[in-house]
Amino acid sequence: MRDAIVPSVHTIATVLDELEANDRALDELVLGLDAAALSRRPAPARWSPAEHVEHLNLSTEAYLPLVETAAADLRARGVTARGPLRTDLMGRFLIWMVEPPVRKRVRTSDRFVPGPAVDPARVVARFHELQRALLARVRSFEGLALDRARVTSPFDARVRYSAWSALRILAPHQRRHLWLARRDLARRA
Repeated sequence: MRDAIVPSVHTIATVLDELEANDRALDELVLGLDAAALSRRPAPARWSPAEHVEHLNLSTEAYLPLVETAAADLRARGVTARGPLRTDLMGRFLIWMVEPPVRKRVRTSDRFVPGPAVDPARVVARFHELQRALLARVRSFEGLALDRARVTSPFDARVRYSAWSALRILAPHQRRHLWLARRDLARRA
Protein backbone atom coordinates (compact mmCIF):
# COMPACT_ATOMS: atom_id res chain seq x y z
CA MET A 1 0.00 0.00 0.00
CA ARG A 2 2.72 2.47 0.94
CA ASP A 3 4.51 1.90 -2.40
CA ALA A 4 1.34 2.98 -4.21
CA ILE A 5 1.40 6.28 -2.32
CA VAL A 6 5.13 6.95 -2.43
CA PRO A 7 6.60 6.15 -5.84
CA SER A 8 10.29 5.30 -6.13
CA VAL A 9 10.88 7.87 -8.89
CA HIS A 10 9.57 11.34 -8.24
CA THR A 11 8.72 13.97 -10.79
CA ILE A 12 6.88 17.26 -10.53
CA ALA A 13 3.74 15.26 -11.44
CA THR A 14 4.17 12.80 -8.55
CA VAL A 15 4.78 15.64 -6.09
CA LEU A 16 1.59 17.30 -7.35
CA ASP A 17 -0.32 14.02 -6.96
CA GLU A 18 0.89 13.62 -3.38
CA LEU A 19 -0.02 17.19 -2.43
CA GLU A 20 -3.47 16.86 -4.01
CA ALA A 21 -4.00 13.57 -2.11
CA ASN A 22 -3.13 15.35 1.15
CA ASP A 23 -5.64 18.09 0.35
CA ARG A 24 -8.35 15.42 -0.03
CA ALA A 25 -7.10 13.59 3.09
CA LEU A 26 -7.66 16.71 5.18
CA ASP A 27 -11.25 16.93 3.93
CA GLU A 28 -11.78 13.29 4.89
CA LEU A 29 -10.22 13.92 8.30
CA VAL A 30 -12.48 16.84 9.23
CA LEU A 31 -15.68 15.50 7.68
CA GLY A 32 -18.41 15.47 10.31
CA LEU A 33 -16.22 16.89 13.08
CA ASP A 34 -17.15 20.05 14.92
CA ALA A 35 -14.79 22.77 16.19
CA ALA A 36 -14.63 21.20 19.65
CA ALA A 37 -13.48 17.83 18.29
CA LEU A 38 -10.86 19.47 16.07
CA SER A 39 -9.60 21.63 18.95
CA ARG A 40 -9.38 18.88 21.59
CA ARG A 41 -5.87 17.81 22.49
CA PRO A 42 -5.34 14.09 23.15
CA ALA A 43 -3.00 15.05 26.02
CA PRO A 44 -1.79 18.39 27.42
CA ALA A 45 1.58 18.19 25.66
CA ARG A 46 0.16 16.92 22.33
CA TRP A 47 -1.44 18.89 19.51
CA SER A 48 -5.09 18.87 18.54
CA PRO A 49 -6.01 18.04 14.92
CA ALA A 50 -6.43 21.77 14.23
CA GLU A 51 -2.99 22.47 15.67
CA HIS A 52 -1.45 19.84 13.40
CA VAL A 53 -3.03 21.58 10.42
CA GLU A 54 -1.87 25.00 11.62
CA HIS A 55 1.67 23.60 11.91
CA LEU A 56 1.40 22.49 8.27
CA ASN A 57 0.22 25.97 7.30
CA LEU A 58 3.19 27.56 9.05
CA SER A 59 5.50 25.08 7.31
CA THR A 60 4.11 25.78 3.84
CA GLU A 61 4.34 29.53 4.46
CA ALA A 62 8.04 29.08 5.29
CA TYR A 63 8.90 26.68 2.45
CA LEU A 64 7.17 28.48 -0.41
CA PRO A 65 9.44 31.56 -0.45
CA LEU A 66 12.57 29.40 -0.15
CA VAL A 67 11.73 27.29 -3.16
CA GLU A 68 10.38 30.26 -5.13
CA THR A 69 13.64 32.16 -4.61
CA ALA A 70 15.68 29.14 -5.69
CA ALA A 71 13.47 28.67 -8.77
CA ALA A 72 13.74 32.36 -9.70
CA ASP A 73 17.54 32.11 -9.49
CA LEU A 74 17.54 28.99 -11.68
CA ARG A 75 15.29 30.72 -14.25
CA ALA A 76 17.50 33.82 -14.28
CA ARG A 77 20.57 31.66 -14.91
CA GLY A 78 18.77 29.41 -17.42
CA VAL A 79 19.48 26.26 -15.41
CA THR A 80 17.12 23.57 -16.66
CA ALA A 81 16.82 19.90 -15.78
CA ARG A 82 18.60 17.33 -17.90
CA GLY A 83 16.93 14.13 -16.84
CA PRO A 84 15.29 13.13 -13.57
CA LEU A 85 15.73 15.32 -10.52
CA ARG A 86 17.73 13.75 -7.71
CA THR A 87 16.85 13.97 -4.04
CA ASP A 88 20.03 14.57 -2.03
CA LEU A 89 21.09 12.54 1.00
CA MET A 90 19.72 15.00 3.57
CA GLY A 91 16.42 15.16 1.70
CA ARG A 92 16.14 11.36 1.58
CA PHE A 93 16.87 11.14 5.30
CA LEU A 94 14.28 13.79 6.20
CA ILE A 95 11.65 12.21 3.96
CA TRP A 96 12.27 8.84 5.62
CA MET A 97 12.09 10.46 9.04
CA VAL A 98 8.80 12.30 8.52
CA GLU A 99 6.95 9.68 6.47
CA PRO A 100 4.24 7.93 8.52
CA PRO A 101 3.96 5.82 10.47
CA VAL A 102 5.75 8.02 12.96
CA ARG A 103 8.97 6.38 14.10
CA LYS A 104 10.12 9.09 16.47
CA ARG A 105 8.61 12.25 17.88
CA VAL A 106 10.61 15.34 17.02
CA ARG A 107 10.35 18.77 18.60
CA THR A 108 9.86 21.57 16.14
CA SER A 109 11.24 25.09 16.18
CA ASP A 110 9.19 27.63 18.13
CA ARG A 111 8.38 29.37 14.85
CA PHE A 112 6.32 26.33 13.78
CA VAL A 113 4.44 25.73 17.02
CA PRO A 114 0.77 26.68 16.62
CA GLY A 115 -0.37 29.58 18.73
CA PRO A 116 -3.14 29.44 21.29
CA ALA A 117 -6.80 29.47 20.29
CA VAL A 118 -6.45 28.01 16.82
CA ASP A 119 -9.77 28.39 14.94
CA PRO A 120 -10.35 25.05 13.16
CA ALA A 121 -12.49 26.47 10.34
CA ARG A 122 -9.95 29.20 9.58
CA VAL A 123 -7.04 26.76 9.78
CA VAL A 124 -8.63 24.25 7.40
CA ALA A 125 -9.59 27.00 4.93
CA ARG A 126 -6.03 28.37 5.10
CA PHE A 127 -4.57 24.91 4.45
CA HIS A 128 -6.64 24.60 1.26
CA GLU A 129 -5.67 28.13 0.19
CA LEU A 130 -1.97 27.46 0.77
CA GLN A 131 -2.24 24.09 -0.93
CA ARG A 132 -3.69 25.74 -4.07
CA ALA A 133 -0.83 28.26 -4.04
CA LEU A 134 1.71 25.49 -3.51
CA LEU A 135 0.29 23.39 -6.36
CA ALA A 136 0.42 26.38 -8.73
CA ARG A 137 4.05 27.09 -7.78
CA VAL A 138 5.09 23.46 -8.14
CA ARG A 139 3.55 23.37 -11.64
CA SER A 140 5.58 26.47 -12.54
CA PHE A 141 8.82 24.70 -11.53
CA GLU A 142 8.52 22.11 -14.34
CA GLY A 143 11.77 21.88 -16.28
CA LEU A 144 13.95 23.61 -13.69
CA ALA A 145 16.96 21.86 -12.16
CA LEU A 146 15.68 22.25 -8.61
CA ASP A 147 18.18 19.64 -7.48
CA ARG A 148 21.00 22.07 -8.35
CA ALA A 149 19.82 24.87 -6.04
CA ARG A 150 20.51 24.75 -2.29
CA VAL A 151 18.22 26.08 0.42
CA THR A 152 18.52 26.33 4.17
CA SER A 153 15.92 24.51 6.22
CA PRO A 154 13.42 26.86 7.83
CA PHE A 155 13.34 24.42 10.77
CA ASP A 156 17.07 24.40 11.46
CA ALA A 157 19.55 26.87 9.94
CA ARG A 158 22.33 24.27 10.25
CA VAL A 159 20.62 22.02 7.70
CA ARG A 160 20.85 22.55 3.94
CA TYR A 161 19.44 20.54 1.08
CA SER A 162 18.34 21.03 -2.51
CA ALA A 163 15.21 22.95 -3.45
CA TRP A 164 13.99 19.66 -4.96
CA SER A 165 14.45 17.93 -1.61
CA ALA A 166 12.55 20.78 0.07
CA LEU A 167 9.61 20.17 -2.28
CA ARG A 168 9.82 16.41 -1.76
CA ILE A 169 9.73 16.84 2.05
CA LEU A 170 6.44 18.77 2.05
CA ALA A 171 4.03 15.97 1.12
CA PRO A 172 5.42 13.35 3.56
CA HIS A 173 5.47 16.02 6.28
CA GLN A 174 1.80 16.73 5.59
CA ARG A 175 1.02 13.01 5.61
CA ARG A 176 2.79 12.69 8.98
CA HIS A 177 0.66 15.32 10.68
CA LEU A 178 -2.59 14.18 9.07
CA TRP A 179 -1.72 10.63 10.18
CA LEU A 180 -1.06 11.81 13.75
CA ALA A 181 -4.34 13.75 13.84
CA ARG A 182 -6.27 10.77 12.43
CA ARG A 183 -4.64 8.41 14.93
CA ASP A 184 -5.51 10.64 17.88
CA LEU A 185 -9.11 11.03 16.70
CA ALA A 186 -9.44 7.25 16.33
CA ARG A 187 -8.14 6.71 19.86
CA ARG A 188 -10.85 9.00 21.23
CA ALA A 189 -13.65 7.24 19.36
